[in-house]
Amino acid sequence: MNFRKIVATITIAAMALLAPAVIPARAVAVGPCGLPLTGWLPLDSALAVPLPVPCPTHTSTPWPVIGIGLGTVSVIVNSIIIANTQCRELTQQEAFASIFLPFIGMAMNGHHNHCHPH
Repeated sequence: MNFRKIVATITIAAMALLAPAVIPARAVAVGPCGLPLTGWLPLDSALAVPLPVPCPTHTSTPWPVIGIGLGTVSVIVNSIIIANTQCRELTQQEAFASIFLPFIGMAMNGHHNHCHPH
């Protein structure tokens, strides 16, 4: 008889411990900037107080990506122009100038048609 009482007590204790993890409850949480978020969660998670989520203070800007892309395209275009007009490759200094001053190298290309004289 004592063994049955021990098993019953352990079973009831386990059910009381695990029941909140399987019983669904509707949770209302505070999302970013105070917006309410609702959904079904286990009872123990639904009653927990969530940490406040701060509002975003700034938005991302596309300008760094545009600048990197513009420098890359500038090096490619300048190398094509130099290869077709002077029959050579860009030097390292010309490539860096093309990156930091996009498309300026085309205007500074004073040695036109060195490989195809007319």
